Amino acid sequence: MKELSSRSLLEVHDIIHGQNYVNIKARLNQYLPADYANTFSNVNFFGSTGMWSVDDDMSLIRLKDASAEERSEAAFWLEECRNYLGENLADKMPYWKSLFSIPSEDQIFLYRNNNGEIRVVLTEWGFEPRMAGKKVDVIGILIDAPRVIKQEEVTIHIDYSDGTVASQIQFVLNSFNNTKTVSTDDNGDFFLGKIFASKSFSVERTDGLNHYDYIVEVGKSIYSAVFDYYVDYVISVENQKGEPKANYTFIVNGMEVQTDDFGQFVASLKLLPETVLRVKVVEKDHSFKLCHDSEQNRFVVRVDDPVVLPPPPPPVVEYITVTLLDHDGTPLSDQPFQIMQKKIVVAEGVTDRDGNARIQKDMFLSGKKYKIRFSRPDSYHK
Repeated sequence: MKELSSRSLLEVHDIIHGQNYVNIKARLNQYLPADYANTFSNVNFFGSTGMWSVDDDMSLIRLKDASAEERSEAAFWLEECRNYLGENLADKMPYWKSLFSIPSEDQIFLYRNNNGEIRVVLTEWGFEPRMAGKKVDVIGILIDAPRVIKQEEVTIHIDYSDGTVASQIQFVLNSFNNTKTVSTDDNGDFFLGKIFASKSFSVERTDGLNHYDYIVEVGKSIYSAVFDYYVDYVISVENQKGEPKANYTFIVNGMEVQTDDFGQFVASLKLLPETVLRVKVVEKDHSFKLCHDSEQNRFVVRVDDPVVLPPPPPPVVEYITVTLLDHDGTPLSDQPFQIMQKKIVVAEGVTDRDGNARIQKDMFLSGKKYKIRFSRPDSYHK
């Protein structure tokens, strides 16, 4: 333990009557957050002497050796601490106001916590000088004195790049050489607390993609940041039958892309207000508005495959039948013949066993006369 003050109880007297000061300190440690509890040093009594101390690792300076800015910060802290005790200890410790009674400024020590903020340690708390004279409210005078610096209640507000509120998200806060991960509330806000003007802090996405530096300004309480918001989207390309077009090349926002084996193109895009996908397939333009919810960003475009018509049926061929008979009416089988039109051979053929032969009809012209010629002079035709 590090001794800060030792005082004969013949020089000062307690003003919290009927209470054990060691027990009071234990109750303060129990009821208060550490920063507030540490405002009141440890106390022990050895006969008629009181001794006030702190942990060895605390680096302290006396208020009388502090700068004007440090005095102002100390006043802010003591005011905050006094208000907190009044709001939270009035029922448990009705004598709480007396805790802020000290003999002189010599009992006020300052240190900086892990966040770089000035905090105060009081010794001889709950005591007054025994000398006669008007009672002096040492801490009240310090709190009421003009301050060279001001505090602002600082709130960090974060929106996404599409304009929606970034509610309940984690981000990295760096303030007073201390880095920690904190979260916004449902309104996208994080209350940083009362911060002195000209103090700096920074806000950063947990992945480091967005970073903002700020300096606290007099009269300004809201410090805004915008975090990039990326959404996934899926474009499915199908033909007129609803079948996927695998490995199909098309254009998205001016860039050539290709579907996968399932006929889909999957990607992500930074979302801005009114972000639109412009899709071009086979000289057809499509546009789709992206939503904050990736599940709603599933789009389908159709590409008609060329219709392959079946080959036309072969033309119907019409035939005429030529029958060759001898004079007795007996069919002339295997009989070669020619069909003539004005001494020009138009067609020729050979009869079958029944004396018949088929000739394509389109070899003859309507209204023309034709003759059949074959080698048996005793035969005739019909």
